[in-house]
Amino acid sequence: MKRAPIKAPACAILWALVYLIFYYERIVLGNYFNKTSGHRGLFWYGLLTQAGAFIGALFIFILTSFDVFKERDLCTNYNCH
Repeated sequence: MKRAPIKAPACAILWALVYLIFYYERIVLGNYFNKTSGHRGLFWYGLLTQAGAFIGALFIFILTSFDVFKERDLCTNYNCH
């Protein structure tokens, strides 16, 4: 089965747009906390952002350490040759 030539560029553009939307949201939240709480608000915003990244990384590390994810052999499910 061949892929349509538009799928790969469309997927890349979609991921870039999602990234830009989340990045914009982070900037807007940072500006909001700066205006409402000043330096203290930015401190807590940064602390909670880093804590969330740490918890997410720890969660993924635990899942991969206990072999929750299994590798598939694609050639058994699809005709690779």
